[in-house]
Amino acid sequence: MTVARTIRLTCDRCGVEVTHEGSEAHRPRDWERFALSNTARGQQLDGDLCPLCAVHIADALRHPAAPPPPPPAPMRLGLTLEDRRIALEDAGATIRLAITQAVAEFRETPTKMLDPDAFANVLAGAGEHAEALIDRMRARFKELPHG
Repeated sequence: MTVARTIRLTCDRCGVEVTHEGSEAHRPRDWERFALSNTARGQQLDGDLCPLCAVHIADALRHPAAPPPPPPAPMRLGLTLEDRRIALEDAGATIRLAITQAVAEFRETPTKMLDPDAFANVLAGAGEHAEALIDRMRARFKELPHG
């Protein structure tokens, strides 16, 4: 049995939440931690910022004469082992279905094997199967935090 720790981060500015697996020291790369203090008033404030709020805060605190910040790096889709397992399981099921359908077609008419063009249409539906598989994978990726 595998045990995975789940961490939930909540943006202290806008309230958006993200849940991910990880250890206590692990945080998503695009989330920021902030700390503000005013010793004269005895106030201290700290918390978490989502990527969008972190950009807004950084822009607000940037000196007016400072050059604009570089554009953010493109987001990379991070797949977990569970996402990979689901994709492999779905691909295997799709391939098995295509093979089963082809075998069933030949079992219905065994004399079809004598036809020189018998195997011409075996892979005719491969494109449809591949498209359906990719559609299911894309739907699964959209469920991920940066999908």
